[in-house]
Amino acid sequence: MTLQQMRYCLALARWKSFSKAAESLFITQPALSKQIALLEASLGIKLFERTVHGAVLTAHGQEFCERIRPLVQELDQVWKDMAVSARLTIGALPSLASYYLPELIAQKELSRPETVVKDTSAELLEAVLTGEVDAALVQDVDGDGKLEHAFLLEEPYLLVVPDAHPFAQLAEVAFSDLAGEKIILHQSPCDIRHALLQTFAAHGIEPDIVLEASFNESLLGFTATGLGLSFVPRMLAEHVTHRGIVYKPLTGAPFTRKIYLYTRSLKKTPLL
Repeated sequence: MTLQQMRYCLALARWKSFSKAAESLFITQPALSKQIALLEASLGIKLFERTVHGAVLTAHGQEFCERIRPLVQELDQVWKDMAVSARLTIGALPSLASYYLPELIAQKELSRPETVVKDTSAELLEAVLTGEVDAALVQDVDGDGKLEHAFLLEEPYLLVVPDAHPFAQLAEVAFSDLAGEKIILHQSPCDIRHALLQTFAAHGIEPDIVLEASFNESLLGFTATGLGLSFVPRMLAEHVTHRGIVYKPLTGAPFTRKIYLYTRSLKKTPLL
C-alpha cells in the first residue's frame, strides 16, 4: 500500500466515478483502475462495488477511507510546512531589493524565495546571525568576523540634477563643485546617507541639506522641482527615468559602493 494509492482511493470515494476521479488526479482511467485493484489486493478486501452508475464504497471501503483520510491530510500538512520552512529567505537593502535581487533570483532560477527589506547593512547582518534570513545583500561591509561573505559588484553613485540646473549641461560633475549646492538627502538610518556624508567630510565640504526623503524614488521628484541635488546608485538610474532630471557621473572622488553577499555558509547558498 502506498500513499499514492491512498490518495487515489479517497478521490474515487469522493467522485464515485473512475473517469471523474482520474480526471481530478490527472491520470488515465485505466491507471486509476489498476492502482485501486492493487490496493484491494494488498489489503485483501474489496473497497468498491463497481456498478453501471460508478463506484460505491463497500463497508470495508467506508471504514478504510475514514481511517486513512486524517493520515493523508496530516502528511499533506507536513509537506506544506516543510516546504515553507525550507524556502530561501533573502534580505536586502531597498535599492538592491528593487533593482538587483529580482535579476539574481531569475538568473539562479530560485523557486519562490521570500525577501526581507531593511534600511541598513547592520540590520541585515543581524538578521542573518539570528536566522531571520538565510542570506543578505549588503553594502560596504567587507567582513564582520562572524559570517561568510562574497564580493558581488561595485557601482558608482550618480548625481541627480534638475534639468534646468547648470550642471545639466555638463558631461560630468566634480565632487568639489558641490560645495555651496543645496542637497536632498536620504533619511537616517540609511547606508547611502552614511556613505555620502563620509565623502563630503573627506572633501572638507559641509553639505547644505535642504530636505531628507525616505525613498530613492521620492528624491527624484523633489530634485525635479529644483529644490536641490541628490544622489542615487547607478542601478536605480539604469531602471528609473523621471521627468525634469538628468543623471551625471561624479569625478574627483571614489564615490562608489561595494555589494557583498553574507550568509552562514557560502557552500550551501544557491545565490553563488
